[in-house]
Amino acid sequence: MLLILLRFGASIEAESSSTNPIETILDRLQESNRKYPYELVTCLRVILRAVPTVKLTVDMKEYRDFDYEDDYNYQRRTVLERYPHLLEDHLIPSSRCGLRPTELKHLCRCAVRRRLWENFQLPFGIKRLPIPNALQKYVDLCLD
Repeated sequence: MLLILLRFGASIEAESSSTNPIETILDRLQESNRKYPYELVTCLRVILRAVPTVKLTVDMKEYRDFDYEDDYNYQRRTVLERYPHLLEDHLIPSSRCGLRPTELKHLCRCAVRRRLWENFQLPFGIKRLPIPNALQKYVDLCLD
């Protein structure tokens, strides 16, 4: 069901929400003592296909006097401190949390999907793109 919603353009990142769905899943996985529930792992993997990077909630006490929105070091440090087991077990790709640069292919997928969403063309507009079938499936979130 999550995959269907994301394919049609549902957003994981709510601007006005106080909870971050990705963080909620990561927290639940971290609590599981490395016996990860299949459903949560699957949800995380599907969500990671749809977002350029994992953006974690900012602790306002640390950032009173300057802009923290895209602080690359904050994101890296937070992932390393809060989710070390998830990184070791490769549930969070290091390229999606700031430890390595995000793959260009993935960023392009996100940009193409964003443009299609802005033009009300998700997911049916993907089939009209002049790209190979395998790439269409990748853009449509069916492949990782």
